[in-house]
Parts: sequence; structure tokens; C-alpha cells
Amino acid sequence: MNLDPQSEHSKIDGTLRERDSLVLPVVPKRFQSGIPEKNRDSILARLEKDPSNPSQLAAETHIHGPLLVLSGAGTGKTRVVTKRACRLIAEGVRPSRILLTTFTNKAADEMDERIDKFLANDVVARPKIMTLHALGKWILEEHAQELRYSKGFEILDDMELDEFLEDALRKVHPEELKALGSKRTEGLRDVISKFKGTLVHPGDAEGPFAEAYKHYQRELRRVGALDTDDLIRLPCRLFLDRQFPVEILEQWQRKFDFVMCDEYQDTDPAQFTLLKLLSQSHRNFCAVGDDDQSIYGWRGSQVALIRNFEKDWDNSKQVKLELNYRSTQPILDHANTLMQHEQGRSLKRLTAFREGGVSPSVIVHRNHVDEAHWIKNEISQLIAGGHAPSDITVLVRSRKIAKPILKVLKAEGIPFEDRLKDKVRFGDE
Repeated sequence: MNLDPQSEHSKIDGTLRERDSLVLPVVPKRFQSGIPEKNRDSILARLEKDPSNPSQLAAETHIHGPLLVLSGAGTGKTRVVTKRACRLIAEGVRPSRILLTTFTNKAADEMDERIDKFLANDVVARPKIMTLHALGKWILEEHAQELRYSKGFEILDDMELDEFLEDALRKVHPEELKALGSKRTEGLRDVISKFKGTLVHPGDAEGPFAEAYKHYQRELRRVGALDTDDLIRLPCRLFLDRQFPVEILEQWQRKFDFVMCDEYQDTDPAQFTLLKLLSQSHRNFCAVGDDDQSIYGWRGSQVALIRNFEKDWDNSKQVKLELNYRSTQPILDHANTLMQHEQGRSLKRLTAFREGGVSPSVIVHRNHVDEAHWIKNEISQLIAGGHAPSDITVLVRSRKIAKPILKVLKAEGIPFEDRLKDKVRFGDE
């Protein structure tokens, strides 16, 4: 399925502008909580004990208007998001009026822990911190009746959805099945996810997989179930479709005065639309991300959304975080050189906070077996030179590649801990 990012973005942006004309303008609310001065000073003192560099501070202290924080790898973006939320609270914003969104439960928990550390007991309430899917679920639970779902709707996982996908495959012409690859169920799931991620309604879908999409969604509706993509698609429909009262959108716009999104580079058009709709009345939207780190393209995210931020949000401010606290300069030099050839990327150059470091080496082998023996020899030399085995880590792209490495290490009698046995999920949604 070929979905043009620019054309889909233009369609959605046009719909947003049309719906925006129906929404009564809301003047951004002034600060309301009025926390005691001693509590405010305590929060600010804790923030100052964790000093920020000038770029981080510029992002943390920005208050009104759209803000894009272009945060390179290891530059402290989560720290900036959480400290900005705490500064807003110290300035008098009600915590419940601040919404922080991200993509994984793990990231949301990390934000919660950091904010708890900064606010301590000086403020009882906390900002709303949740994944985008949790946000969508919250909206749907409040308005399930309008969408003709029961409030206790079921969200099916991948294994439960396989039955519906296999049934929908019968609606695909045999010749078109080849395009789905050897794993047809997964292939169709990706196609349907891209339909939903670009807000294509089942009734408007076109192409060889349109009937499969319609059948799949019809069967989910029949049993009153949703998939995770529906948690974003349906709230957008609720807010955009004229068959639903515009007051629903206004109600949700008035819940928050500040909206922040972490890992913004991984949003798809549907997630972008949901965030834009919730923020367009007050315009206090902060996106934090890095167009060099987009990892969800396979599921429909569009890095163009972060690169088009200034077009989507006029009069916005941009802050670049380029001081890296994680790596050394030789590693960053390689990364900078590699990424400078990426077309359309935002110009930034990472600089190391730490001194020293060894330049990375690139070693090319004929096959994985030769590579495994080279790794074994390198590890043997390191151990002979006084390093403990626990000082050494071997990272691999897949479990398959690791097999010959594990085999030669075992044969050589080199002690190792096989972390590949641990169950790993990509993401944590």
C-alpha cells in the first residue's frame, strides 16, 4: 500500500483547519493554583540542584506558545520535559492542567518518578502523564456511547487479532496476497495499521486491501472490540466528524492548558492530529524529539511531522539540544558524519560533555562465523589484559546472529551471561 506522507498530511491539516473554524477560540488561562511562596521556592531549589545547560534551560523556561525541542541522542530530553512541567507548576499552573504524553509505559513511569522527586510534598497533585494510547482510551471511555460502543469495550492483543486478520485475508485477491510477504497475517496487520494511522475510514479505503480492511473492522465492531490503532483513530473521528457535537472537542480542549509530547519523531498522522486538536485552542504545545532517531517508520510514523513543525505551528520557537552526556567525542564524530548525509534533517551537531574516548573501528568479515571468532579473540585479549568478563558487552542485531558467537565463547570456556534468553518486547505499550 502506497500512502504519500505529504498528501495525507495535507488532507488531515485541511480537515483540522476546517474543524478549527467551528471551535470557539479559548484564551489561554492564567495561572490559577497560587501555591505558597515557600513551596514554590522549595521546588525551584530542587530544580537548581540538578543544573541545566543554557539550551536545556531555554526549553524548560519557555511558557506560552508552540515549542519544538530538537533533542539529539543523550542530550537529556526527558529531563527537560519533566523539569519544564515542574517549572510550570512552580509558576502557578495547576498540575491537572498539564498533559505529558509519550509512547511507552516505561517512559511514562520514568517521567512520573522524576517529577515526583522535584515536586516532593510541596504539591499534592501531579500532571497527567500517559502514553498516547492511554490518552485515547480515556477519551473513548468517556464517549463510548456516542460511538455506539459499550464503556467496557475490549482491546484485543495481537494474538487475539490474528483470528480476525486471517478471516479478512479471504477478501484479498490471490494475486495481491504476494505483496504481503510470507507472513501474510502480519503483513495485513501492517496495511490496516497504516490505513488507521492516516485516518482512512474503512468506508473510504481504496486499493487491493480495502475490502479486507472493511471486513476486519466490521467484525471487530460486531463483537464490540478495538485494536490499539482504534484508540487513536476513534478519538480523532469523534473530534473531527460533524455528526458528533463540537462541544465534545471543546470539552477536551479545555481540560489542559499545556500539552507536551516526548519522542515526537515517532508520531503518525493520526497521533499528530489528536495532539493538534487538543492543543490548537491554547497553542501551548511542546514537542520533544529528534528526527535522527525515528524508529517506528515500519508502523506508519512519519519523521516529516517533526520536520514540518514550523509549518504546522506558526510563530513557534525551536530549541536545539546538542550537548551529549552519554558518549565521547570520537563516537559522536562518527555519528555526526553519518547523519549529515540524511536529506531534509534538521541541522545539529552533537558535542560531548565527557572528555577522552576511543575512536570506533569498523571491521568487515566474510560471514558470521568469521565474525564470531574475531569477537572471541578480542574478548580473550581483553581478559588477558586484566579486564573482567563482566566489563565486556556484545550487542547483536538479532538472536540469529548471536548463535555462532555464543558457540565459540562456550567452546573457548569464556564465561558469559546470555541475556538473549530474556523475553524482550520492542516498545512497552
